[in-house]
Amino acid sequence: MKNIMFAFSGFAFLMALMQPLNAATLEEAMAAAKATDYKTAATIYQELAGKGDAKAQYNLGLMYFRGDGVEQSYQEAAKWHRMAAEQGYADAQYSLAAMHFNRDIPTEDYAEAAGWYKKAAEQGHVKSMLNLGILYFRGDIFEQNLEESVKWYLKAAEAGNAEAQFNLGNMYTRGLGVPEDIVRGTMWILVSIENPDVGRRIVSKTKVANFNAYKMTEEQKAQTRALANECNAKKYKGC
Repeated sequence: MKNIMFAFSGFAFLMALMQPLNAATLEEAMAAAKATDYKTAATIYQELAGKGDAKAQYNLGLMYFRGDGVEQSYQEAAKWHRMAAEQGYADAQYSLAAMHFNRDIPTEDYAEAAGWYKKAAEQGHVKSMLNLGILYFRGDIFEQNLEESVKWYLKAAEAGNAEAQFNLGNMYTRGLGVPEDIVRGTMWILVSIENPDVGRRIVSKTKVANFNAYKMTEEQKAQTRALANECNAKKYKGC
């Protein structure tokens, strides 16, 4: 009897070891998606998401958003992103907020959507920091708070976001939420222009920098250039 029990226990132990090997993993789903085998990826994500894996829920939401391997559905995308967002997954919190603001899904309560940006920003999500700064500047959802706007622009700017750097520069040059400082403001605008991630707005940003330079003394221009060089060398920290 003891031998039979030992054999049974050994078999159960072996099965326990084998099961994780047979179970699909997040890495396998990501590899399948990278290989454009979207149906396989979606199947794996679906299984893992159903078990509560926040990253799988987020990635499954992306697949529904894009229609990769599943029928495209913003509603399904929002459902899975909300599940991940409620678990504190910052990318999902950002994505869910963006879907509301982009009107991919019906939205009546933009304050709730803005709240997801705030939750993600508080976790260090850079684009959420930028958007939170914009929302505090606009004052149409949150009460306008220029100091809060500057705070979030600065956090995103130090993280390397070119739009936040440009917006922060404008806040300084106009004296909004901070003392007016055309040198520091133009410094941030130069940093934004020289940021590899500057995007398509380089022409309009350059026009603003040139407009500011027109109002500056030669000494201020030299100081601005020196500060921009220093800020770039410090990777945007402590500028």
